[in-house]
Amino acid sequence: MSEKRKHAFINLPLGREDSDTRKNSDELFDLIIRPAFEKFNYELLRVDQIERTNVITNEIVQLLQE
Repeated sequence: MSEKRKHAFINLPLGREDSDTRKNSDELFDLIIRPAFEKFNYELLRVDQIERTNVITNEIVQLLQE
């Protein structure tokens, strides 16, 4: 029986897509944070990747409650 995946979400500095801030955040997420969380069976979601139409603050609160 496979272990149920846990969920986590993270908020990183964003900036414009072509900004150094965004590039650094993307690299940090893809090369360090995501692999570390996946090693412990977490499904990781970046706050900016939430595909809902509500206000982002409401989405964050809901995810924290879950």
